[in-house]
Amino acid sequence: MKKNTLPLIGITLDSSIPNDAGGHTGYSQYFWYALREKYPTAVSKSGGIPLMLSYEDDLIEETLSHLQGLLITGGRVDINPILYGETDRHPSLTLNERRTRFELLLLRKALSKNIPILGICGGHQLINVAFGGTLIQDIPSETGDSLLSHSSETTPLHTYAHSVTVTPGTHLFQILDGASALEVNSAHHQGLKCLGDNLKASATSSDGFIEALESTQHSFVMGLQWHPEFLLDAFSSKIFKAFIKAAHHYKGSLS
Repeated sequence: MKKNTLPLIGITLDSSIPNDAGGHTGYSQYFWYALREKYPTAVSKSGGIPLMLSYEDDLIEETLSHLQGLLITGGRVDINPILYGETDRHPSLTLNERRTRFELLLLRKALSKNIPILGICGGHQLINVAFGGTLIQDIPSETGDSLLSHSSETTPLHTYAHSVTVTPGTHLFQILDGASALEVNSAHHQGLKCLGDNLKASATSSDGFIEALESTQHSFVMGLQWHPEFLLDAFSSKIFKAFIKAAHHYKGSLS
């Protein structure tokens, strides 16, 4: 098969969660997938071909053989604390076990193949967990009220919520042409607690949260707590273009 001129980027999906009666609410009474348009549009505007990925555990190996990049999205779902060694669960958590299982299997296999990976919001948190890190289950209850605006309930995603400081010498710092700080949007109630093995923090907020991470062992594995897919500025575009560039140069085996 002829190799695509533009890299094929797999994008993970959110989905409905069955209620106690086994049905689903919202778009359909049956199981459904969902994705904000901003994700595939950011990929296509940056030079990639977006491909939405359904939860097919048995097809992960075959799927990854066709991809040059993986985008793990955010959503209104939290990671089960059992996956990072905690047995207690905060009542604010919303779990989607089917989605998390698929994304974690997909992520780990992609990491083993050194496929370029960009994790956004929940994807940022999942990367940390996959590397052995832990999460703050609920920021307001665990850290108090003297916080920046991290929730989209107070500051919508199409506007800036707070600034982050970029760590010099990191891959993110290079992508942003040495910018030491930038304004970001924000929509999360969880955050990184302990950073996983072989990860480094590449951006932090003034109230101490790790807002970006990257792997020290892979060519391109980056997690961002904010949502650059809204392309609010040139910095967001640079991040996506760097991701797509890494995917374009990916040397893995393609069908």
